[in-house]
Amino acid sequence: MNARRILAVFSFVFFFLIADRSFVRADGETEIPSITANPAHTATRVPSVTPTRELTAAELEIRENEAYVEKLLNEINLLREKYDRPALIPDPALQQVANDQAAWFARSNKLSERTKDNRTLKALAQDYKYAGGASFAVRQNSAMVWKTTPTDYVIDKIWFSSVSERAKLLSADYLHAGIATVVINNRRFIALVTGKLANGALTYTPLPTIDNATPVPIEELGDLELPPAENPVITSTPASDGSIAHVVLKGQTLSEIAYAYESGWNGIALLNNLDLENPLIYEGDLILICPRFTDTVTPTVTGTPIPPTRTPRPTYTLAPGETPRNQNELHGGTPVPPPGGFVNSLYGRLDRFKVPVAWALIIASALGLTLAFVCRKN
Repeated sequence: MNARRILAVFSFVFFFLIADRSFVRADGETEIPSITANPAHTATRVPSVTPTRELTAAELEIRENEAYVEKLLNEINLLREKYDRPALIPDPALQQVANDQAAWFARSNKLSERTKDNRTLKALAQDYKYAGGASFAVRQNSAMVWKTTPTDYVIDKIWFSSVSERAKLLSADYLHAGIATVVINNRRFIALVTGKLANGALTYTPLPTIDNATPVPIEELGDLELPPAENPVITSTPASDGSIAHVVLKGQTLSEIAYAYESGWNGIALLNNLDLENPLIYEGDLILICPRFTDTVTPTVTGTPIPPTRTPRPTYTLAPGETPRNQNELHGGTPVPPPGGFVNSLYGRLDRFKVPVAWALIIASALGLTLAFVCRKN
């Protein structure tokens, strides 16, 4: 028992001496040992893992289209900056118009300037309360490409290569924009809708949305007729001076008006001093379809007075012994030359030279035949 105690004390002293020496570094300073925790008594904190949901094909397509649209808008603005044009401003109403147009392109598999219900683009923008009730104009750039077609190809090879599309892309007035794209059957349909307010403002107050859950009382409507969604073009009656003028109604386009009046829109644009590259008309405008007649100076008719007395016609008097050749000469009228004209008259005067002239012609004919025979024989 005593031996165990002595061994324990000796072991403690030996361990203390060794530990004390290990704490002293070469420079003589005491080094404080680092304490290592016992792994058996260390609690391991397991990080919490949030379970992730795998996106569906439709969600992946939406994200891909959003990234494509964002990239397309950035590249368009870079191009506009290169040509000193202000950047396009995304507009919620025009974004809805672009969404509808892109979806319509995909369903019909074609591009169109009209909407799915064959209305104008302006009418669709009015449905989405663009411009807040103020006068405005909208236009569209569209494209149909493959799904993998890059955005720079759409801008450079499709829109920028056409004069009309380039003018719309680089317009300094049409600053509100909405871009949408839809992919179907590996084809990508793109719609870029730009708009501007007639007063040139960049901001507007949207019209309040009417709650359809609260119907309008019937007694307040009375006999009021609601305006139709589309106003067909009704031709105007020509004025007294021949001119024809037309009042532009909601949703009517210059092409529709020209078609109704069986005229060309270029001529109407020239008559009304519109831009031939981008002829704009607004609701309520009075445009000239046909100019008035050109005044033609009517000459003044001066009556010629009738002579008071009739001038007598001279009479022909027969020579002594001459017999009348017709009734005019018999009654003292103007002699009428005999039929045959100048040749018979000349031949009648040469009556006494008939025989010599005949022999002269015969001799000349004989000489001609003889010379012809001799020349042919030689």
